Amino acid sequence: MGEPFLVGFRGGSMAPTIPDGATLEVFPVGDADRIEGEVVLFSRGGSLTTHRCIADLGGWLLERGDAGGPVGAVPRGSVEGIVRRFCRGATDGGGDWEEVRRPALPARSRALARVHRALRSCGAARLPFARPVARAVWRRLLA
Repeated sequence: MGEPFLVGFRGGSMAPTIPDGATLEVFPVGDADRIEGEVVLFSRGGSLTTHRCIADLGGWLLERGDAGGPVGAVPRGSVEGIVRRFCRGATDGGGDWEEVRRPALPARSRALARVHRALRSCGAARLPFARPVARAVWRRLLA
C-alpha cells in the first residue's frame, strides 16, 4: 500500500459530512480492506468522485453521497482510496483536520447485502425470477 495523498473536494454530495471546498486525506485501499460504510474516492468516467460505500458486493460497490441522491454501482477496482480525514476550506491541508464520521449503515442496507451474498453463494442469482425480484426490492428499499 502506498502513502496517503491529498485531494481537493468540490460539491455538496457529501454534506453534511464533508463540506464543499475541503481538502481530503485519502489512504490507498488494499484488496482485503473492509470498505463498507467508509467514504471512498473512486474514478468514474475520467473524473474522481467521493461517496460513501453502502454495500460491498464482492467485485462491485454500491455507493451514494451522504446528502442523498441515486445509488450507483462501481467496480471495486476503481476505488482509489478511503477518505479518513478532511480539512475545511484549506487547499494546502494546513488547517485543522477532522475525522470522517462513519455512521452505522441503515439496517435495510446491511440486510439486503446479506441476502444478496446468500443468494449469490447458493447460485440462486441465476434463477429466472431473481433479477426482477432484486430490482423491485431495491426500488422499494431505496425510494
